[in-house]
Parts: sequence; structure tokens; C-alpha cells
Amino acid sequence: CEYLNEEMADAYACADVLLSRAGANALCEIQALKKPALLIPYPKVVSRGDQVLNAEYFRERGFSRVLDQAELTPDRLVDEIIALYHDRGALFDAMVADAQGTDGVERVIEQIYKYAKK
Repeated sequence: CEYLNEEMADAYACADVLLSRAGANALCEIQALKKPALLIPYPKVVSRGDQVLNAEYFRERGFSRVLDQAELTPDRLVDEIIALYHDRGALFDAMVADAQGTDGVERVIEQIYKYAKK
């Protein structure tokens, strides 16, 4: 995620929390910048379903909150953003803790060995 759209860089820098879909590029930027986010993935009925999986992965790791698009209402969105703002410290801490002491190459090799044994 070394590439960051120049216009978005300013927006990200000003933001305490983010509202986003859950595409791979967006999540890469969110994780690289350690910005707590509320993710609203494209539902499986209008996509391949990868955004739902991506969002769930981020939720499980404690990096974000997730709102299913089918549950999206103006009131619910406001409630979720307020909750995200209150949770922002814990979400940030989870992303920082995940990044400390990790070697991306080592993690990829571990996955290769893991699945090569199957």
C-alpha cells in the first residue's frame, strides 16, 4: 500500500475515523494508515462477495466495525459512526499491535508451507 491517491491523502490525514466500502485497496490504505473505520461492504447479491469477507476479516481482527448494507438507515448510520468514534482507540491499538514485529515475507512463507502440507 505504498501508493496513496494524492487527493485522498489529505482527506485521510484530516480524518479521525473513516466510512468506507471494503474493497482490497481501501482496506490496505485503512490498515497502512491505522485509521479506525466503519465498513459497509457491497453485499454478495451485487458483487463477488469479497467485500463481505474482507470486512469480516477486519472485524474479527479488531480493526473496524461493520454494518451490513441491508441494515443501513440514516439513524443506524449515525449510531454506528458514534460507536466507531468511541471505539477508535481500541481499533487503532489493534492495528498497531498487529503491525509490530511482523514480517510480511515471513507471513507469506508461513502460509505457503501451511497449505503446501495439505
